[in-house]
Amino acid sequence: MILEIQKLYKQNKFIEANLLCEKIAQEKILNFNELLIISTIKTKIGDFIKAIKFAQEAILLKPNNFHGYNTLAICLKESGNIQLAIDNYKKSIEINQNSGELYYNLAVLYEKINELNNAILNYKKSIRLKPNLINSYINLGSIYYRKKLYKKSEIYYNKSLKINSNDATTKWNLSLLFLEQGKFKDGWNYYEYGKKCEARPNPKFEFGKLWTGNEDLKGKKILLYSEQGFGDVFQFCRYIELVYELGGKVIFQTYKELKFILRNLKGIYKILDPSQEIEKFDYYNSIMSLPKVFGTDEKNILNKTPYIFLDNDYISKWKKILNFEGIKIGICCNSKKNNGWFRDFDIKYFNKIYRLNNVKLISLEKNSNYKSLFPNIIEFKNLDIEKSFMDTASIINNIDLVITCDTSIAHLSAALGKKTLIVLNFKNDWRWGIDASTTIWYPNVILFRNKKENEWGSSFENILNYIKNNFKVYEKN
Repeated sequence: MILEIQKLYKQNKFIEANLLCEKIAQEKILNFNELLIISTIKTKIGDFIKAIKFAQEAILLKPNNFHGYNTLAICLKESGNIQLAIDNYKKSIEINQNSGELYYNLAVLYEKINELNNAILNYKKSIRLKPNLINSYINLGSIYYRKKLYKKSEIYYNKSLKINSNDATTKWNLSLLFLEQGKFKDGWNYYEYGKKCEARPNPKFEFGKLWTGNEDLKGKKILLYSEQGFGDVFQFCRYIELVYELGGKVIFQTYKELKFILRNLKGIYKILDPSQEIEKFDYYNSIMSLPKVFGTDEKNILNKTPYIFLDNDYISKWKKILNFEGIKIGICCNSKKNNGWFRDFDIKYFNKIYRLNNVKLISLEKNSNYKSLFPNIIEFKNLDIEKSFMDTASIINNIDLVITCDTSIAHLSAALGKKTLIVLNFKNDWRWGIDASTTIWYPNVILFRNKKENEWGSSFENILNYIKNNFKVYEKN
């Protein structure tokens, strides 16, 4: 029966395998290998309590066999018990110090909990034991990139390419490294590898050809589709105008939430979301591949703002609502992203700004609840409930300044032409470059950068001084 369980496991038929596991567990006393196999199946179906139980029973049978601790570590990792998983990988390594994979697995967990130096140490140990372990090189490159040690990062990515010159993940990572440093030609070329490693979508259409920039668009219909986050769409939709100027009849496929606010973009023939049927077109491409097509660099970038325009009725509605005295500053400190840990900051950092005379803070976050800290902050419930982003954009259009973390609000505000202060962590997204306080993407944006990871205080002191100097305000006693 155990052979049948293993066969089902290899076929990814975990539910069927688990039924046999239950049966065999009732019929006989399980040996070491059987306990580990059943533990692995239980982990796959998310039954972590039983998975841990079977792995622990295996360890009791053979306490000096590293496979038991390794299986338990995998189960603990999948169940979210990262520290216990680390402890069991260490026990496994104490027994077997010659496995590159064990050091690699331990390094992955250290990286997950942001113990980067321990991660580096164990990735390097894994490489010494198994020099062709390509993921160790890739992950070392990523960690050094995160530490802004760009030369070291590139060294490890290049070592990865020596193992596999066609590795898409490595080339995708290199694209981010190059783009952040302003090496646009190589950066845009490698950015296309994101489509080959699932970092970017690569949709298949029943008609049309990929537009590379070499094909004549006069009289042709071209589908330009959105990808990644809302902020990416706000940033890269500017390229639609350039495609239109080449004679293309642009069908813009974007997220349902963005159809209304982007329907007035210059050059759009038709806008639709992925649920809608698409008429036949001649060519297609992603809006995030257009910088490569147009050879974008710091000299020729299309950075005139505004390029997103709102309806007058929305602007007028919010002009009346915001018809009060004071310097109106819209704020956003929560990106609501999976990687928000390096983007988001606490509302408390606005304390000194809140206390400035004649300054009115307005939350741009949906259903925020900051009044317990700042009683006079202005919050609007049910923002954008009728049309996504329209209330938020109209507020931005009627205020003096926006201060925000790196999120869609930052790009929307910038694309609307509003003066926007973006607060960045020590390691920022590639598009903001390395050290500059300005960005090639938006002339109306100022970047405030943390000198150390998650140390936001100094950035907000600089923002405070900026507001004092530009709006002639002072702190109230």
